[in-house]
Amino acid sequence: EITDWYIAVGKIGPDKGALETIRFAQRHGLELDVVGAKGPGDPESYYQAVLQACRDYPKAHYWGELDDTAKAWMLARAKAMLYIPKYKQPGTGESHSHKMMDGFLAGCPVLTVDEGAFSEVIDEGVTGLVADDEEDMGRLLPDLDAIDREACRERAVERWSIENVVAGWLPVYRAVAAGERWA
Repeated sequence: EITDWYIAVGKIGPDKGALETIRFAQRHGLELDVVGAKGPGDPESYYQAVLQACRDYPKAHYWGELDDTAKAWMLARAKAMLYIPKYKQPGTGESHSHKMMDGFLAGCPVLTVDEGAFSEVIDEGVTGLVADDEEDMGRLLPDLDAIDREACRERAVERWSIENVVAGWLPVYRAVAAGERWA
């Protein structure tokens, strides 16, 4: 059963924006589950700020690092995944996010800001929504209700399953092995 709560999944470090996601949830009165561990090399002060933000906002719940089965269960029931990365220089962060793939495959749409290749990874209105900024994310919250979770999952399998990714890349590797090169 789908719940009214949202989820944030990823390492707890400044680049991944857990603190910003908690603050976003608070501004919009959203229930939020935060899943992830402190990343290696990430500041302890940031991690402590995330824990404090969860204590200060009673609708934010920190679960720590969970195994894949527990994460999949939570993703399948969350209304959507919220992701607000904060890279030091725009465009220098992730080009592709495995946590978004996990969400899609669980039928959980993703609401995020336009970072890296996110607008190419997310099929707008099918697997999630890409906002210009946090203010735009707030405006897009009601649009998440229109996303068909089964269609989200089906598109994820179509684009990102192991079988389909391998089938898509094999011709490229074969062409390279045969000597083909691109400028």
